[in-house]
Amino acid sequence: MGSENADPFAAILDAPVKANREIASAWERFVSTGDFGGRSPRNVIADSWRRCRDLGIDPEAVRAPSRLESGAIEKILHTAALGVVGCEILRSYEAILHGTGHVLVLADAKGRILHAAGQRGTREQLERINFMPGGMWAEEVVGPNGIGTPLKLGRPEVVLGTEHFCLGWQPWVCYGGPVRDPESGEIIGVIDITGPVRHAQSETMGLTVAIAQAVEQQLQLRELLRRDHLHNRFLELQHRWPGDGLVLLSRSGRVLDANAAGLATISDGDAAIRNRRLVEVAPRLAPGLQGMRLHEHVLEGALEREIDGLERLTLRLEVMRDDSGRLAGYLLILRRKETPSSAFAEHTRYVRPAEDAGSDRSPGDLASRSLRETEEEWIRQTLAQCGGEISRAARKLGIARSTLYRRLKRAQSPLRTR
Repeated sequence: MGSENADPFAAILDAPVKANREIASAWERFVSTGDFGGRSPRNVIADSWRRCRDLGIDPEAVRAPSRLESGAIEKILHTAALGVVGCEILRSYEAILHGTGHVLVLADAKGRILHAAGQRGTREQLERINFMPGGMWAEEVVGPNGIGTPLKLGRPEVVLGTEHFCLGWQPWVCYGGPVRDPESGEIIGVIDITGPVRHAQSETMGLTVAIAQAVEQQLQLRELLRRDHLHNRFLELQHRWPGDGLVLLSRSGRVLDANAAGLATISDGDAAIRNRRLVEVAPRLAPGLQGMRLHEHVLEGALEREIDGLERLTLRLEVMRDDSGRLAGYLLILRRKETPSSAFAEHTRYVRPAEDAGSDRSPGDLASRSLRETEEEWIRQTLAQCGGEISRAARKLGIARSTLYRRLKRAQSPLRTR
């Protein structure tokens, strides 16, 4: 408060009764005049109250709205990783809260409560304000609270009693910690512990963060198992597309693995691209990937675009699922369309060699030989320009690496390649 208005919440939890009384006076002034007067709440709360005023949130509200039906909640709890793992963790910690008068809840990234555990009497009291499964507790809907505020800030936070903008939540203290997806780093939910404001203490904040971390650790374990499954499937699928470039992608579009052709296509053979986003590693493929949004409902996609003037690729995306049928990742198939005659024709024209003048061979024989020799010369020139690097030369010529090897062998090229 005032000069003590540092955002770390330790100060208000050291003397919660005094802090709650002073904040109540600031709330009354703000609600009636729109100003804090001489003393204001913590910066994080003052900013939130201003947003509430601008959004027209009712400070006299006594019940939050509902946003999820029971059927939708059950589906999330039984199919979504956050729901499955979150419920398991909440059940394991429920005994710790027994007799404390607190309730432990799990909410999703939109601020909707999915599951509640804890003392039955406290849960019944909180159900009166719809702090229960299905209730919507996003900050932009009901003001600062232990679910919406951590979502808004992206960090753990406590909201003490009269720090709540809405009168109906002021008898409670809420501690919240966000839960992040271990693969994407995005916030996918919140763990909240709520109890009577008279029981406020800093240790409960630490417990909240510990439970959120426990959920993240279990999600991380599931992600490791999912990736192991993906890698095994990837090894099997390489036999299905032996001549194509294959790139294994995570759920968020990060490169997990690639065969030699796929690695050469997206990164000049640089294996350091693993765990980086495909659009960052291979921005030239971005136009071809437009329309192939990475989400669970993609079945497969196929787009054909010209890359770097010569290279033509068919990009195909296939969804990969785990043993439970849940989205695990994607397989990107890069198929080259080999049109060597037209590709070379753009850069060369037939010139009858002097040694063929007066030859009794047919024009077809001469044309065939001259075209081969012209192509071989173009290959030599391109290899020289690429410093003898087979992968770069193949991409520039618009042919597969294996095709270039065959043509080099046929021509018995003296160039040193690598």
